[in-house]
Amino acid sequence: MLRETLRRLEATGVRVLDVEVARIGPDTSRDDYLGIREAGAELGARYLTVNGGDPETGRAAETFATLVADARPYGIRPLIEHVPYTQVSNLDEAVRIAERSDGGEFC
Repeated sequence: MLRETLRRLEATGVRVLDVEVARIGPDTSRDDYLGIREAGAELGARYLTVNGGDPETGRAAETFATLVADARPYGIRPLIEHVPYTQVSNLDEAVRIAERSDGGEFC
């Protein structure tokens, strides 16, 4: 499917802005999203949308910061998205997490 998507992107000139969605939770490890980082880089994506599912904000911020650092070599910048039904349910929480990540953003 990835090869076909790449072929169609080339044929149409369409570009990929972001890949989604990575969900971070209490048990998220740095290898959980290796595949999405690799696929996103191959597709030329600039961003990776992330949803927060960890009730401990400090741990969520650390996990997000690790994801930001791990995505950097792939040319991808993670965005922590505030979604009302997740642990990161408002913009203030997303901003606090992004500010602790050394390069991540919020949306």
